[in-house]
Amino acid sequence: MKKISSGLIFCLLAALLTGCASPTPDLAATVQKAVIETYVALTFAPTATVLATPTPFATPGSTITPTETATDTGVPTETLFPTETLIPIDTLTPQPGATRTLGPLDGTVWQIDLHMHTTCSDGDNTYEEMVQGALDLGLDLIAITDHIVCPDVTQACLNETRLVCIPGQEVSSDQHIVGLGVTQYISPGQPYADIVTAIHNQGGLAIAAHPYTRPWVFDEATLYGIGFDAMECWMSNAEDNQHQIELGAQNNIACTYDSDAHEVLDLGTRYMDCSVPIYNLSDLNSALHSNLCAPRQQ
Repeated sequence: MKKISSGLIFCLLAALLTGCASPTPDLAATVQKAVIETYVALTFAPTATVLATPTPFATPGSTITPTETATDTGVPTETLFPTETLIPIDTLTPQPGATRTLGPLDGTVWQIDLHMHTTCSDGDNTYEEMVQGALDLGLDLIAITDHIVCPDVTQACLNETRLVCIPGQEVSSDQHIVGLGVTQYISPGQPYADIVTAIHNQGGLAIAAHPYTRPWVFDEATLYGIGFDAMECWMSNAEDNQHQIELGAQNNIACTYDSDAHEVLDLGTRYMDCSVPIYNLSDLNSALHSNLCAPRQQ
């Protein structure tokens, strides 16, 4: 989710002029969704020259042809993104550097945030600014989950030594799925079950992003039936939040609590305390499913 900033005013006007903001029972959510979709379309839509150019996420020498129409199942059209040089990445094993001691070897907790954005997609701050903000807050582990994959950001995250950094992607269509450990771009233009499979095929963890928040609400058959490893449990109502936790436990889906920060000022609004050290995805998955991480919110 992205807060509507002054820089997106023209997108808001466009959405209003097209009638997206006509009076409805859920006006705010409708306008916000229209703004985000307009922003993504204007920011990342390909030009004619891009279509003939290999994308950074294709095998060298190949090209990708975008899907032009959505399917009857509501799966949105794939969008091509600006080309960059591909940095091949074989495995994900983020480790802290020798210059920083990460604990809780002394009995303290690890503080982690698994959902944030940079200027790679719709964030307001660079990778370095977000990492520095996380360090200032005392976070031990973060995940960079932009809506696309930028090889330079992915490589910087994998090489990070000041904290543990897990690269990922928030695969964004009508609903959003965070893929932790994703280093190769995953298209949103496919069924959600296939997106989850694609994340797992990269050795990653699939997390349902803000699944009960409008306008990104998952139907429960999808949420609890396609193999999610975890879901974001953000609900402000304590009773509803407990219901979500119980449903997750029944379906072996852990809860995460993350900031979804799009700027440094958003960091620290929501994160988790974990009572064990977490150096990689295996550690993280074990901690989440062993109920060793608890929410913190400011």
